[in-house]
Order: sequence, then structure tokens, then C-alpha cells
Amino acid sequence: MGGGPNHVKDYSLGHSAVRTADGHRFQLEDKDLYWREDVESEIIKHIAERHGAEHHYNTGDEGGSRALAHLQNLDFDLTFFALGNHDSVEPEDVEEEDVIAGEVMEWAVEEEGREYRVAMAHSPDDFGMKLGTEEYTGRELLSEDGDFYDLVITGDSHLPYHHRLNPKTVADKAGSISETYPQREHSVEHFFPDRRLLEEFPDQLRDEIPVPDRSFAVIRFWNGITIYRYDAEELSEAYHYEDREMEDVEPESVFSFPYNDLMVEMREGEMISGEKEALAMKD
Repeated sequence: MGGGPNHVKDYSLGHSAVRTADGHRFQLEDKDLYWREDVESEIIKHIAERHGAEHHYNTGDEGGSRALAHLQNLDFDLTFFALGNHDSVEPEDVEEEDVIAGEVMEWAVEEEGREYRVAMAHSPDDFGMKLGTEEYTGRELLSEDGDFYDLVITGDSHLPYHHRLNPKTVADKAGSISETYPQREHSVEHFFPDRRLLEEFPDQLRDEIPVPDRSFAVIRFWNGITIYRYDAEELSEAYHYEDREMEDVEPESVFSFPYNDLMVEMREGEMISGEKEALAMKD
């Protein structure tokens, strides 16, 4: 496991970032937006403090300038904002020092003498991934230096799912912090988040992927990549009610992937490495 199972609950280790996705704030009326953002901000800031997370990764579909202001008000040192198909701002509109925006983004995270190449886009299509893609070694996953990314982060689907695409690349397919496949006849309630019947959840996925709640995650880089997924609804309930504290809400699930320093390259459309056996390695 990334950092080893004994270190999963030691939140002080390594570099951490909060990752959110698909806020869809542009769909909310002002009266609902106030309540939604107030509670959401409190639970995100609480988890960021727990993990010592100073950076924020957001996969887009937030809205316009007001949504961008909300991201800035979360007070992270730096926010990476991958613009989605429902965002009405352009990369050049984002001139603040604490927010970097783009459609497909790439950056490096250095921790404990290791460099992780991270890429993020709103649509999985930008990395050659379709719904249900379990393994992939396409050229869309190559970083600027010609090696595979260590981590790719995508939004859009609203289905939280985290797995290794190939011996080098981990995929974080973000869940939504807004509704998850909502019934359109229902209005958005001011209580954040609220549970809904998921009649539109695809039947063919019911047995493969647990029905997702509103969620967000923390990504930790330390001796590998660990993804802590939090149930935003559970945190919200702890925020609202006196019989439970947010401090008592643990991650809904933890996914850890060991650091893989294989030099995997693409040549003539094939994935190669110095050790052929290592390419068949799976978690």
C-alpha cells in the first residue's frame, strides 16, 4: 500500500491535496447557494486541516466567476482548476496567484526525493478513457518527458472510482460534490448534502460500483499515492447535529498504490520496460 498499511491513518506524512469535482453551482439559486457553500466550505476546511492539505485540485463544472470566487474563499495556498464543459470562465480570466486554470493540466509533486507527474482534466476522454476503462496505455497518458503519468485525475462522470490503469499510472475518477445522477424533477434543497433516490444510476453498473454518495477526496503523496475518499453527506450531518462531531468521521474508504519507479515508455505504439515481467504486475 502507498506508505504501508500502518501509515494510512498518519495524516501528517507526505504532501496532501484536497480534490473536489463537479460542484454545479451554476444550477443553484442564490438562496440555496448560500447554504450549500457555507456547509461545504466548513467540511472541506476541516478535512484540509486534518491532512495538512495546502493545495486543492478541482476537476471543473463549477460555473462562472462566482464559483471561482468560492474556490478562492476556501483559502488554499494553490488551487488547480481544470475547466469543464459547464464552466463559463476561460483560463486567461483566472489571473489570481492562488488559482491556476486550464483544460488539461500537468504538474509535478516532489516528496521524499521522488517526483510524481500529475495530470488533470475534466473529461476522461482527454486521457483516452471511456466509461469502464480498467487498463490503458495510450499516448494520452504520456507526460511532457515521455514517461507515463503517475496520476491522472478526471471528473464529469460523477462516479467515484480509483484504480491503477497500468504499472505506472493511477486513475482518480472523481465523484461529485453536487448531486449524483439527480432526478431532474426534484429541486436542489438548501441542506448540503441531501440523499436522493438514484433511479438514473446505470443498471449495468449497480453490481460493479457501489452507488455513490456526494463525496470528495484527499490525495496524499508519500511512498506512493493514497486516496482518502470522504462521504460529504456524513460530514454534513456531523456538522449539523450535536450528537456527532466531524472529528469522529473517518474516510469512507482508502485506496493506496505503491510508488512505481519503472521507466515505462511508448515505442511504436507498444509499452516497453527494462523488465518485461514488471509490466504484468498488478496490485
